[in-house]
Amino acid sequence: MSNTQRYQLHKTYDLLYHSNVEYESNINSMQTPIRLHIEEQKTRNMLSELENKIATWTHAAQDSNRRRDEECPICYEGIRSSNYIVPSCGHKICLGCYKSCILSKSPCANNCCLCKGTIL
Repeated sequence: MSNTQRYQLHKTYDLLYHSNVEYESNINSMQTPIRLHIEEQKTRNMLSELENKIATWTHAAQDSNRRRDEECPICYEGIRSSNYIVPSCGHKICLGCYKSCILSKSPCANNCCLCKGTIL
């Protein structure tokens, strides 16, 4: 192979190599927006799932709090609108448990059965 042929071959190889690099670069630059769109959509889907889970957990916590407010924390019996008392600490206690606490001879008789705060 002559020097001229080698030179031409080398020049052709360089041209092909650089063309291939440019081609790959163009493909990558075209794929980047597509990849970004796919990643953005995945992120939106994950965010939507998290928002749904948070809403579900919040609803469950509210239900739990509502149920807890509807029962005496001492005897776990249902509290109706006429059979409970709310001491100054804010706990709802059924009248039966409240009377038992007050009538007991313990030194804590004037305190809330739950937090030991002053009843009056």
